[in-house]
Amino acid sequence: MVQFNWNGPQSQFKQIRGTVDGPLEYINYEGAVRTGKTTAPASKACDYAIEYPGIHLAAARWKDLDLWGQVVPAWRDMVRRYGLRTIWHPDEQYDEIVGTTGTESGHNSRMYLRALHTNELDSRYSKLAGLTLAVLWIDQPEEVPQDVIDAYVPARLSQPHYPRELWLTPNPVDETDHWLAKWFPADRALLKPHHWFIQTALRDNVDGVGEQYIADMEAKYPPGHALRRRFIEGLRGLSIVGDPVYGTCFNRRWHVDETVRFNANLPLLEAWDFGHHHPAVLWSQYVQGAWHVLGEVMGHDQFIEDFAPWVIQQRTVLCPGLRDVWSCCDPARNNQGLAHDALSVLQAHQIFPRYVEGSNGPILRDAAIQRLSAALLRVHNGLPAVRVHPRCRVFIDGLEAGYVWDRRSIANSVSPNTRRPLKDGTYDHLQNCSEYTWLNFGPAQLTGQEADRMQARMERAIEKGRRDIDPSERRRSASGQVSRGPRGGYS
Repeated sequence: MVQFNWNGPQSQFKQIRGTVDGPLEYINYEGAVRTGKTTAPASKACDYAIEYPGIHLAAARWKDLDLWGQVVPAWRDMVRRYGLRTIWHPDEQYDEIVGTTGTESGHNSRMYLRALHTNELDSRYSKLAGLTLAVLWIDQPEEVPQDVIDAYVPARLSQPHYPRELWLTPNPVDETDHWLAKWFPADRALLKPHHWFIQTALRDNVDGVGEQYIADMEAKYPPGHALRRRFIEGLRGLSIVGDPVYGTCFNRRWHVDETVRFNANLPLLEAWDFGHHHPAVLWSQYVQGAWHVLGEVMGHDQFIEDFAPWVIQQRTVLCPGLRDVWSCCDPARNNQGLAHDALSVLQAHQIFPRYVEGSNGPILRDAAIQRLSAALLRVHNGLPAVRVHPRCRVFIDGLEAGYVWDRRSIANSVSPNTRRPLKDGTYDHLQNCSEYTWLNFGPAQLTGQEADRMQARMERAIEKGRRDIDPSERRRSASGQVSRGPRGGYS
């Protein structure tokens, strides 16, 4: 018998066993990098090949290069450690496992080795088509679209007279949106029957990686870093990897400040980003030349009709004594609601945002990013010129690591010399809100002289708005607050 020094999560994974002809067991073994998530399934596969002669297993990754570069070497190394050997059948892409008892050549256990990605839309679900499996192991399934998973699970796990199991070994995923998070919620009480959720942290595998490696990783991702949960603690959270847009400008320990407070004597700047999947709002103020980010709201699969009342409720709680709201929005405002475009929906709620046409284009977006980047590097009255309340968790994670540059080629696009941020679907929404704020209301610089000019301009705008706004245009909410359109701001 092969002897291993398994850590706690690895032992838990290996001890979960399906019953012959019993229900399918769904096992999600999720956690930080370098925690032995590949080793344990490779070992359990060998165990099953010996205990259940003739069993059909499959090991998969999304991309072919990753499969043959990482999963296959780990699998075949484990086979050798068990004293077994394999015969590769290239026509059907499986390893015949030789060395188990009670079988003859051609009827041994099998490990199919397949990448799930295809280049042709009409063959998207072809990689496991026709297979009858007892066990399917998908390494890093966070890369695999849900429709591909749904095509294979549970349909392909149908080999009779064997235990049936799905093994998933992902890196930590986003907290709510990913299909893995829905299948395996962090709250164990919400798990469906026969669903198992095992989490593993980097320190669980100290015997495998050594203390120095862990120390180096902890220094790279200190407490408070957006990626520490994912790479050190093995918990869900930020999962975007790339070159952060504000990576050289933003410092969590410097820019995040819980003393930031709403000032009822100044306008509240409210920026809206539309979209059903993640509508978002960011609240901020310019206070004597500094930009204070006060709060955020981000919806999940909501139409603007449902999202707007929730935003107004949260705004009322966050900003007691609110007098003036200066709203701006995404210029792509059409067809976002069920009955009307998003702008009409907001107007029905007494919100009259302004917008700058072209805000989503590369030129204006880059201009807003450059303004904010410069502000992040400034000091105003001994404090950062940009200060963000820690309640703005998604916005902060985006500034630190989540909002990244798109790596795709832009050589043949309009303005090919202007870098584009990645539209990742999570962190870009609140960052876009900040860009709309800067394009609609932001100063070009945050110097002392410019701050004085900005403050005077804001005061004149407020006073002018009170004097000359037409009574028929004045719209008040139930609380008596005024929300102004293009005349209620400055550019």
